[in-house]
Amino acid sequence: MNQDELLSECERLRTFETLDECHEHLQRLVDHLGFKSYLYGVLPNRRNSLDFEPRSTFDPTWLDYYVDKGLAQVDGVLKRCQQPDAQLILWRNVERHMTPAQRTTYRQAVEAGCTNGVTLSMKSHVGVTGAFSVTSEGSAEEALRLLESRHHALGMISYAFNDAVYGGHQLSEV
Repeated sequence: MNQDELLSECERLRTFETLDECHEHLQRLVDHLGFKSYLYGVLPNRRNSLDFEPRSTFDPTWLDYYVDKGLAQVDGVLKRCQQPDAQLILWRNVERHMTPAQRTTYRQAVEAGCTNGVTLSMKSHVGVTGAFSVTSEGSAEEALRLLESRHHALGMISYAFNDAVYGGHQLSEV
């Protein structure tokens, strides 16, 4: 997909009427770029009363466990997303700086198939931070090569999706 096609596909996100349609298109884009799965969620913080209710193609059993146990509160990658300088977060680079509880959550995610991940931190002008994560299969080196060749496209997709969902365009839940 060249850049013009990618821009066109990103613009299509604004044309959908439902959140489900946006997520289906997002999954097609993620698949097309060569990634295995994605997660998108808005992070709770001191300025909002949001619950972490991600939309994802991660393993549903793992995701239910993660949400039910409130693991977003101790997720080292999501904590990193909320730092002012966070943009593109390679999971394996964050692991060495994690607390024991964060490391346990990270290892549980890896056991559930969430490997070779990267998260893009998206901050809005009203203090809301979104997290867009993708995972890939293969070795860590293959995943890094994929990310290096696709990180600009991931950024375009994540911001287009965030804008389609939270940029004033009214979407229905179904």
